Amino acid sequence: MIGTITTGRQPRAGSDPAAVQSYLLQSSLYEERQTVDFLAIEFALVVITQKLAIPLGGADNQIPVALVVHYATLVWLIAVGRARIDIVRLMLFCIFSAAAVLAQVGNTVGSYSVPSLGLMLITSLLLVVVAPLHGSSYLRLLKHFTVLSAGASALVLLDWLTQLAGLGMPSLETIIPQGFNYSEYVYVQPLQWDSPWLKPNGLFFLEASHVSQFVAMGLVVELAYFKRRSLIAINAAAVVLTFGGTGLVIVGLAIPFLLSKVRPQALIAVAAITLIILLIADSIGLLGAFTNRAAEFSQTNSSAYNRFIMPAERFAEFLQDQPGRLLFGTGAGTMPKAVNNLAQLTFGLTWPPYVKVAVEYGVIAFACWLAFILVAMFGGATPLIVGWVAFVQYQFLNGSLNVPIHMIYCWLLCAGYHLADHDHDGARPAFPRQFRPFPVGYNAGRS
Repeated sequence: MIGTITTGRQPRAGSDPAAVQSYLLQSSLYEERQTVDFLAIEFALVVITQKLAIPLGGADNQIPVALVVHYATLVWLIAVGRARIDIVRLMLFCIFSAAAVLAQVGNTVGSYSVPSLGLMLITSLLLVVVAPLHGSSYLRLLKHFTVLSAGASALVLLDWLTQLAGLGMPSLETIIPQGFNYSEYVYVQPLQWDSPWLKPNGLFFLEASHVSQFVAMGLVVELAYFKRRSLIAINAAAVVLTFGGTGLVIVGLAIPFLLSKVRPQALIAVAAITLIILLIADSIGLLGAFTNRAAEFSQTNSSAYNRFIMPAERFAEFLQDQPGRLLFGTGAGTMPKAVNNLAQLTFGLTWPPYVKVAVEYGVIAFACWLAFILVAMFGGATPLIVGWVAFVQYQFLNGSLNVPIHMIYCWLLCAGYHLADHDHDGARPAFPRQFRPFPVGYNAGRS
């Protein structure tokens, strides 16, 4: 059977209870670390396959390969006894699902999209599965993640080096057959209109902003727990060099949580790296891109305006709308889709999940959905700072509701686990907050 215990000698009959307990804990940790290493491989796999989709006929009918990979992972974890269905989350999911379906039945405004409703529920269902872990095993997973984010940072730097060398930017789109590209994303964008430079997209990521967010989450985790200078430096450099404001938003919103974890010298070092990179960017004529992005917040039809300002305005308008529309929404899939047309300087509309759920499904379904998301992301005793950056990335910075890769990030970083009360030898895990216990004799490889 997968996960056979090979750590240490099994206690004899009549052994001291403390020795038996220690053996069970060591066995559990050994199997957990096998699980963590497996999840690290899956994490890398969903990152490098996020541009791939299985076509089902029609431009919009696709199944993302990353979603298939993650569901296969969950099935395997449950089959070998290393994950289980969380009953509280399942109940909240069922309540939310019922509210979402009833909202469509009670909708009097217009039609709704069954595929949109189905994809939203299938993606949300991921969060009902949890894998119990001890603190040291979870730290091991976070360390794998920071290495993966550093790899993404290296790809961002490679994108710039190849452009500076006059070789252009590497692109998977020339290799992937057109029908298998995940649609509705502009993989390659100029730094600004008429610029000879392209925004680095880290080769595998959907857009430059997506790699910026991924690297920013890695930078925050590295600063909070591991503090390796080389990884901090490469991630900080990549966050700036993506010219994606969303990554900087994640880092900025994480600073209050970092103040108690990071020495002031480390934050000063990150600021110094950022300043040096900005000076270099200015010397080659790239600094103007930053000031132009900052001005976009007040410019209608700009990327920043459509990503941050318009969704908030639409959400506020909805809250003042007709009572029927407020209760039941406008119908699944009725929000305007992203339309990117660089020739006409038209940028896509990015509806964050909170806007899309509220407007399309109504306030009742929205309240049920929000309760489900909050319990899943913050109820497993994982560190608050990790849950926070994942929550910000998913909830506010992308049209993430029906884009599975962002929900998969949430699961792999924080929502997929329940952390134990004690680690091996009775030591407390290396996190400052209280952990929810599960039985110390829990064996992650046996039912």
